[in-house]
Parts: sequence; C-alpha cells; structure tokens
Amino acid sequence: MSEKLKRRFNTLCTWKGINMSDIAHELIEKWVDSTSLNSRSNNILLAAIPGEMSGGLAPP
Repeated sequence: MSEKLKRRFNTLCTWKGINMSDIAHELIEKWVDSTSLNSRSNNILLAAIPGEMSGGLAPP
C-alpha cells in the first residue's frame, strides 16, 4: 500500500473518529452478509456454526 493511501486513510479515520478495527469489522460484516447465504455449500458450513442458522434456514 502506498504511503499516500495510508496517510489519506489515517486522516479520514481521525476526522471521522474511527480506527482501522472499526473499518475492518464493517467490511467483514458486509462481506459475510453478501457471500454467506448465496450457496448451498455455505449453508452447510453455517449449519455447523452454533447460532448461525437463523431466520428459518435449515441445514440440508
């Protein structure tokens, strides 16, 4: 990553009062939400994780 991009990122985080961990958490949540329920194999994987099969979904 370029130094310029790092400086811009740090400046924006400071301006918004957030840190890299906050950004990473948000990005991970969005990625998991967008990919985790899109296929049968992912549903099988989620069925193995306690508390992850909510909303009426059942393992195959």
